[in-house]
Amino acid sequence: MSDETINDDGGTEDLTELFTRQEEPGAADFIHKLRRRIHRRAATTHVALYAWELPKTVLVEFIQLIPEIFIAVSSDKENKP
Repeated sequence: MSDETINDDGGTEDLTELFTRQEEPGAADFIHKLRRRIHRRAATTHVALYAWELPKTVLVEFIQLIPEIFIAVSSDKENKP
């Protein structure tokens, strides 16, 4: 496998030159932007997951609560004279 890539001009460029350019002053900004983009996508994924899971979880909890309400109401009626 060759250590050369084809650049925009159609010529080849050594990978070591590409990596050395990563050390240029703009590289830190690139890494910062990349991390922000990754965090943004992760946050969007979490929001979408909670938007889907939360209503389902609330509905399941309410369904599980219904038998408890009937038990509480029926035991309250039995205790009255």
